Amino acid sequence: MTLNKMNDEHRIYHASILDRLIDIEDNRTPYQPVLHPFVNLKELKWSILRDVENLLNTKRTILKIENIQHSELKKKSLLCYGVSEYFNVNLLKNEELNKLSQDLASNIKKFEPRLKNIEVQIHNSRYFIKNLTFKVKATISLKPEKIPVYFDTTFSTNNEIFSITNIE
Repeated sequence: MTLNKMNDEHRIYHASILDRLIDIEDNRTPYQPVLHPFVNLKELKWSILRDVENLLNTKRTILKIENIQHSELKKKSLLCYGVSEYFNVNLLKNEELNKLSQDLASNIKKFEPRLKNIEVQIHNSRYFIKNLTFKVKATISLKPEKIPVYFDTTFSTNNEIFSITNIE
């Protein structure tokens, strides 16, 4: 293991504000201070990807963002949080698969500001449509650092659930 790798594993980062607010400990009352305001790199990646998985498994309440008028800020609001329904997507068409991967990248970019340079690629054959796997490559943006992160996102066509696996 190189010296840089060892330093990265021991470096600490501030936990996200949400993680600090919902710090759950068995013996802690709501009025006690948060016990874990800092995380290591592995915990930071886990928390970001947990949030991405929650985003991908939240169905957008408005069917089309184009229906929202007058403001770009409205398109980035919680009103538009989540992804479209994909039950009517024809997974045998390349255009539909490309649109789906672009939609995933766009939603991650919009609602997960800790990730930059997001690329989503279809990993498996279009003929294997029971579960569709996407390779996601991104950069965790922490000033002044930029940490690459790679993970697989599997979309189950049976229940429309996204699962994140193979985190690097």
